[in-house]
Amino acid sequence: MQHLLSRSWTFFIGLATGMMLTLAGSGLASKPQDSPAFQDAARIYSILQQIREFYVDEVAYDALVDDAISAIVSHLDRHSDYLDRNEFAHLTDVTSGEYAGVGMELAITEQEVTIVNLFPGSPALEAGVVAGDRVISVDGQLLADSDAETLLMGMRGPAGSLMHLTVQREGEPELLNFALERRQIDVKSVSQRMLNDATAYLKINSFTQTTPQEVATALKELALAPQLSGLILDLRDNPGGLLDSALEVADLFLDEGVIVKTRGRYYEANVIYFANTGEKISGISIAVLINGRSASAAEIVAGALQGNRRATVFGEQSFGKGSIQSLFPVQPGEGVLKLTTAHYFTPDGLAIDGKGITPDRFVPSQVVLESLLTPIINPLPLNTVVAYQGEKKIQIANQDNQLRTALQALDHPD
Repeated sequence: MQHLLSRSWTFFIGLATGMMLTLAGSGLASKPQDSPAFQDAARIYSILQQIREFYVDEVAYDALVDDAISAIVSHLDRHSDYLDRNEFAHLTDVTSGEYAGVGMELAITEQEVTIVNLFPGSPALEAGVVAGDRVISVDGQLLADSDAETLLMGMRGPAGSLMHLTVQREGEPELLNFALERRQIDVKSVSQRMLNDATAYLKINSFTQTTPQEVATALKELALAPQLSGLILDLRDNPGGLLDSALEVADLFLDEGVIVKTRGRYYEANVIYFANTGEKISGISIAVLINGRSASAAEIVAGALQGNRRATVFGEQSFGKGSIQSLFPVQPGEGVLKLTTAHYFTPDGLAIDGKGITPDRFVPSQVVLESLLTPIINPLPLNTVVAYQGEKKIQIANQDNQLRTALQALDHPD
C-alpha cells in the first residue's frame, strides 16, 4: 500500500504530491448480490444504462461514469478523489523524482494557485519565475474559468514543447508572461552546505522516493566537517510527499522513540512507527525550520524530532495537514480511488490536522531595519532593497530571519 502525505494537491508541474500515499490491494472484495453495496451499485448501473440507450443525444459514456464517480467522492473530505489513468500517471511521475515539465512546485488552495518552489536549473527558474508568484493562466486558459487541477494537469507535455504562463507578482502592477520550454526535470529534493565551520544546513524541498537516500548522502558529506556541532534542517515551503519517505528521513535523525502514530477506522490504519537504532548523525544539536507552507510529511518529520526532544523547532505554525490518503485500484488500467484512510499524530499524541506543528521558538520570516545607517550583522548573504516611508529612506532587509535566528541559537546555546 502506498501512502501520500501532503496539503491539498501540490504539483511539480506534472505531478501532485502533498498527500500521504499508500497503494492498497484491489480493495474490492466480492460482495453477495443481496448486500446494500451491490444493490446501490446496481441502481447506478441501471441509471447509466437507461441514459446510454434512451437519452435523446449520444453521450460519452466513459465521461458519464467518471462524472458519477467524482460526484460520489465529492461528498468526502477534500483530499479524497478519483484519479483517472492520466492523473495517476501524473502522480507517479512526481513522487518518482523525475518528470518532463518546467520545474515548478505549486500549492493549490480554494482561492488560488501559488508557486512555492522552483528547482535548480529548471526552465521556470531560468526564465525569472519566482516563489510566491500566483498563477493566472496557462496557455491562455484562465485559472478563474477552469478547474485548477484539470488546468494544471495540462502543464504536462513532451520535452521541447512550449508552455505559456501568466502570473501575478506582489508589488508588480502588471501581469507577467513567460514562455517556458518543457524539458526532463530530475528533481533533487535535497540540498546542503556548511554555513560556518561548525554548523551545517540541509534543505528538503519535498518527500519523494529518492529523498531518504539523498538525505543520507548529504549527512555523510556534512559529517566530514571536523568541527561540526550543529545542523539546521530546513522544512519550510515543503508541501509533503510520501509517508515512507518521511518515516525513513525521520529515522536518520533518531536512535529510538516513536516517529508518528496513525489512527483510522479499519485495523491496518492504526499503526505506531518506531525509529530504528542507529542515528546517522549523532552528537550534534539540530534546529528545524518550519513555516505556514510546511505540510504533511514535513510536519511528520518536524513533529518526530520535536516530540523526541532531538531538535528545537524554529519559525511559524505549520500548515496542519495531518491525514493519510491511500490509493485503491478500481480496475486494471482504469485509474485509482484516493481515499483518506487515517489521521496521524505526533509522538506526544498531538493531532496535526487543522492545527499544525507549533514551533518551540516563534520567529517571523522577515525583519525591517529602520535606517540605512543601522549596521547589518548577519553571517548569511542578504538581498537588500531600498524603499521610502514618506520622505524617510529605510532599508528593508530581505534576509532570512528564521535561518539567522536558528544559526545564532546553535552557535550560542543557552
